[in-house]
Amino acid sequence: MAMIHIFAAVAASPTLTARLVAQIHDELLFEVEDAQVPECAALVQGAMEALQHVRALELQLQVPLKVSLSTGRSWGHLVPLQEAPPRPRPCPAMSPRNRLARPHLPASPALPP
Repeated sequence: MAMIHIFAAVAASPTLTARLVAQIHDELLFEVEDAQVPECAALVQGAMEALQHVRALELQLQVPLKVSLSTGRSWGHLVPLQEAPPRPRPCPAMSPRNRLARPHLPASPALPP
């Protein structure tokens, strides 16, 4: 439901150009231009946390849904959005896009390489 809401909001937005790259279990991975990260982050967090109350399904969760955001140049370099260090301006050959991942539940054990 959140993915549908986010897709519709991005499609209707005159400024957002984010695109969903992957959905893995309870995480969404977006490609977002650097300047759009704050707006997209607010949209994604709001849409996902709002699923605690789904009137159409008469659903009211007793446990709050908490969403954490991470950002980075690649999936392997994600850091929590609130702790993201300022990045140097990319050179023209680099993509001006950023990756934004969504909700984060407690970490599961790492799989062996």
